[in-house]
Amino acid sequence: DLMTQPLMSTDLYAVVRQVDVNSFANREHVVVAVDEGNLNYESVLAVSFPSWRTVYFKNTEECLHAVADSVADCVLVSNYRYNNISRTCERLNLTTYPTSVHLDSCMAVRTGDTELYAILEKAVSQVPASTVHTALSYYITEDAKRSFGDYLADNMTPVIIVALSI
Repeated sequence: DLMTQPLMSTDLYAVVRQVDVNSFANREHVVVAVDEGNLNYESVLAVSFPSWRTVYFKNTEECLHAVADSVADCVLVSNYRYNNISRTCERLNLTTYPTSVHLDSCMAVRTGDTELYAILEKAVSQVPASTVHTALSYYITEDAKRSFGDYLADNMTPVIIVALSI
């Protein structure tokens, strides 16, 4: 296969229990929760964390609950995806730990498909990294919009004062 230069890059965080954040780096054995079929994280684990043992779950929500319930020690997430799970992490007393692993995302085509490769490579080289970053941040943040209930929970004291005043 032929791979283009990276279209985007992301930093990976380990989502861990808050009580374990200071001891996480010193763990000899780490169990990581992984979404079934997520080839990106499986390849990162094979290269960057080959001694970590994986346990598989249907989705990220189940992975987070596995960490909270001490079934797993962590789950890896992209810095772009963290906003989507931040409220769940807060509710489950989870936090992030930097892994210092950088994940590049490229496009790949079959060997011999040089025309498509040339087109994709040209397109990737023409799009500034800042544009990709802005688009990813915008569209992923759209998924993580806060509800009115979240606003009330964050501002509970003023809401109670106003309610009592009335």
